[in-house]
Amino acid sequence: MQRKNQQSKNPLWNKDYILLLIVNAVAFLSFQILQPLVPVYGLSFSATESQLGFLSASIATAALIMRPVSGSLADRKNNKIIIFLGQLGMSAVIITFIFAPNIGVLILSRFFHGLFFGLSSTVVTVAAVRVMPEEQIGRGVGLISITGLASLAVAPAIGLWISGIWGYPVLFIFTSAISVGAAVLALALTPKAAEPPNTKKSGISKISIKDFIAFEALGLTGLIIIFTGSTGTITNFLVVFANTRGIENIGLYFTIYALVLVGARLLGSGFIDRYSYRLLIPICAALCTCAMGIIGSSHSFPPLCAAAVIIGIGYGLGAPTLQTAAIRTASPDRRGLATSTFFAGMDLGFLAGPLAMGFIAEATDYGTGYLCFMAPLAAIIPLVLLPRRAK
Repeated sequence: MQRKNQQSKNPLWNKDYILLLIVNAVAFLSFQILQPLVPVYGLSFSATESQLGFLSASIATAALIMRPVSGSLADRKNNKIIIFLGQLGMSAVIITFIFAPNIGVLILSRFFHGLFFGLSSTVVTVAAVRVMPEEQIGRGVGLISITGLASLAVAPAIGLWISGIWGYPVLFIFTSAISVGAAVLALALTPKAAEPPNTKKSGISKISIKDFIAFEALGLTGLIIIFTGSTGTITNFLVVFANTRGIENIGLYFTIYALVLVGARLLGSGFIDRYSYRLLIPICAALCTCAMGIIGSSHSFPPLCAAAVIIGIGYGLGAPTLQTAAIRTASPDRRGLATSTFFAGMDLGFLAGPLAMGFIAEATDYGTGYLCFMAPLAAIIPLVLLPRRAK
């Protein structure tokens, strides 16, 4: 009875949490519209393939660099103001795309876009965690991640439609306006940043690496690097892999995967608060390992369809489970750092995984590459089940 009363006094679906869901959805809509189209825009500068590679990698690299700073700021400053300024910064940078005189300037602009994205996306999640009931953080994290995924379902189509009819300048103005909208929505937030204990101490405190990295969350961050590094190769190379084996209708894979991923987080996020990650993560890792084996062995679409369902469940539940566990390893005044450290691991995985796949595929083929990635995913199981050393 006491637990029910506590939940009723501090429900998950409070005003700020709902508003943060909307802010996250709007912010990701702007981001996802541009993600597949900025490299295409780079072709207008007669960019080489290597330059387009730098253009694509610049935003992820910048976001990775910004994560430690964003986590530290989230623990010390007003989250509402950071989100507001971050979205305004993204809006201003997007406009500079229109006036970029060459590919070099566009790459630089995209880099700054990534800095503001890394800042804003981290702090939105931190602000959401701070208004969640402690016993429902798993569900809250799972649901807020869906808002970013939901935008992916419509964003590319919107971007292609606008750029096809009115051109890229109008597209950039449109996406810039969306970021302004997210900034305005953020002004209605009321959450306050946690106050770190050392702010009440007199004198000047020394800055250390612990002010930028949550070492307590590094173990779980290592696991998400494996998860994202392995599964990220599917997004980057599955179409090429399908073409090499003559598999048709490959676009349907991503539709099935997205639907299952969203369903897994909607229906399964409650499990995160009820069961230990030491139970859930081995199951998720086993599912992803199985799916990678199916993909690497496939020569027709039906097995890939099955893999989409399996990995949608495995990664769909595994990522928020690890994120929740990482957040809970930190004290309340360091949850911004725990979140940013975890997100940095995701960024690193998405950068390193495709790079490794490129080397493996060049030496062998993509099918062998997917089979090779079964090993690190399977290794997650003993790593999680390994008994913890007593302190």
